[in-house]
Amino acid sequence: MKLFLSICISVVLLGCNPIAEEVSPKANVIITAYYEAPDSYYMKDTIKYESAYFSGEYIEFDIYGHIYDVQIVELDWDEEKKQLIEKSIIKHIGNIEDQKLVLNTYEPEGMPIERVKWKYSNGEADMHTISYDGRDD
Repeated sequence: MKLFLSICISVVLLGCNPIAEEVSPKANVIITAYYEAPDSYYMKDTIKYESAYFSGEYIEFDIYGHIYDVQIVELDWDEEKKQLIEKSIIKHIGNIEDQKLVLNTYEPEGMPIERVKWKYSNGEADMHTISYDGRDD
């Protein structure tokens, strides 16, 4: 009885609200590059993107959980700022949950020309620049 009473007092005093404190975990996005189409490319539930620039290499985004505002953007070099800038949105995919996204594109060793951007359910933004090493500098 004392234990039950002390738990009740703790909940009241601490204002414990398990529903309000429950935070969904951030999605996990695993990115893998392939020189041939991965098996997932041929699955009906896979979201596919065919680059307008080049093709023959594949980038697989394996999404566990929910991401939203998924965009593929075109990059360009800003000579004044001496940095890559996002020139335009090539494709807006929207929401993805527990699916794979496969891009048929090219991983340039020079200046990157494409980037994939997304947001997690907590509002945090993330991105992957399509280049031979995933870097944009």
